[in-house]
Amino acid sequence: MTDTKLSLQHEIHFQGPQSVGDIIGQGFRIFRRNLPVIFRTLLLPTIILSLGRVAVSIGTSYIFKGKTLVPNPAWIAVEGIGIALLVAGVIILYVRQLALVRLFTGVTDDIKEAIAASKKKIWQIVALFLAWMAIMVVTLITWALIAAFLAPMLKTSGSPAILASVGLAISVIGSVLSLIFIGLAGSLAYYGLAVEDLDLGTLISKSFSFALNSLLRTIGFGFLSTLAISILAYPLNLPIFIISIIYFLAAGVASGASETTQLPVWLQVLSAIWETLSQMVLGPICHVAYGLYYLDLKMRQEGSDLLKRMKYLEQNDRREEPPLSNRALI
Repeated sequence: MTDTKLSLQHEIHFQGPQSVGDIIGQGFRIFRRNLPVIFRTLLLPTIILSLGRVAVSIGTSYIFKGKTLVPNPAWIAVEGIGIALLVAGVIILYVRQLALVRLFTGVTDDIKEAIAASKKKIWQIVALFLAWMAIMVVTLITWALIAAFLAPMLKTSGSPAILASVGLAISVIGSVLSLIFIGLAGSLAYYGLAVEDLDLGTLISKSFSFALNSLLRTIGFGFLSTLAISILAYPLNLPIFIISIIYFLAAGVASGASETTQLPVWLQVLSAIWETLSQMVLGPICHVAYGLYYLDLKMRQEGSDLLKRMKYLEQNDRREEPPLSNRALI
């Protein structure tokens, strides 16, 4: 753990702004060099999520397989336990993901301290999610009202119909772009929780400002990071995809393709576990990259790296400054 902390601090200490590609590449490098820490940190929520997904898969499968109108209470209980495990696993996962971002961005050099700090922000995470959903809903309603106002004008002829068509096209494009922007800004706010100790309102305002002032760059980062993760996800999920195809082919041959083949319970369980383990690999890369991108925007728009350098130099000057009793002799 000590070697990990030292190498990590050396890698990110006072690092200046980077390109989008360099930030994503650094996320991959940090993941590769710190696998033991990431594995230990995410093992617990991964186990809980795997058990939850397995319970939900089994419960759902047997509830709908029943021939009676009233499902078996035992399978309903299994389903309920699975949902409870999923909720608990997601909460623990979100906390520990923030802890990893906090560790790998240099905010702290100890994973236990990072987890403890992230636990204190559970309610901020919940409040951020609710605020993000509220902003999304208000945005969609606003664009929908504009479209509803313009729609009756399409029945007319001449310039009003043309203006209405243009307005509806703008409302559709505007709603899509708005949702993309809100999603990116919301992501920055979430990862900002890991690297800054601010109240939620200030953090949301700052994240929206960061995204707006670097709009094209932020969209490019979101696209490239998603593309990179998708490319990595393909080979990770390929084995379970091949197993599913083989099963469907074998089942189709055995049944003469006379009926629709459904996934058996064992394959649903295997898929749930496999997907959860894949997220254990893919998640940290994406989260760390977003945390680094937030710091990059902070450096570019607030000069945080320069402020940190100045503070560091001031501290060194104070250490090297002779004691007051010796100044008269100089």
